[in-house]
Amino acid sequence: MSNNLMQQFLGDGPGDGPLSAEVFRSNIEATEKFMLALPGVQVVPVHRFAEGLYCRQLTMPANTIWMSRVHKHENYAFIMSGSCTVISENGRETFHAPMMLTTRVGTKRLLRIHDEDCTWITIHALPSDLDQGSSPEEIEEYLACNTLEEFDKYLIGKNETGGVLL
Repeated sequence: MSNNLMQQFLGDGPGDGPLSAEVFRSNIEATEKFMLALPGVQVVPVHRFAEGLYCRQLTMPANTIWMSRVHKHENYAFIMSGSCTVISENGRETFHAPMMLTTRVGTKRLLRIHDEDCTWITIHALPSDLDQGSSPEEIEEYLACNTLEEFDKYLIGKNETGGVLL
């Protein structure tokens, strides 16, 4: 894990404040490459649907580290149980259940789950062509990118097709 993010995670160095976009990006990409070489923890999300809405529930085991995907759209997130330390462009934050937060476009987070399982529920608006008959992969493709580089390409394509560049 890169030095700046490790210091923020451990809380033993500078980093309680926001990181510059460049520093965050280089650190998060290096950390993700490192994490991909490690054995992963497999959990199965719970998927729920209402008209025009998708709800995803994920319970992350205690004492694990997680990397989020890059969010293409705003959504609400609810922490239902547990607590975690989150590193993002906003710096290091500790979240405790119960809590609600808004995930902004372009958000990518590194999470350290504390000593008990942590359950997050996210609520997403869906376009009319996605619903409970859609595969989880189709929905994930609509909602998020795997990397910041993919997100950059998504924004460029969105801008070229008349979308608003954020």
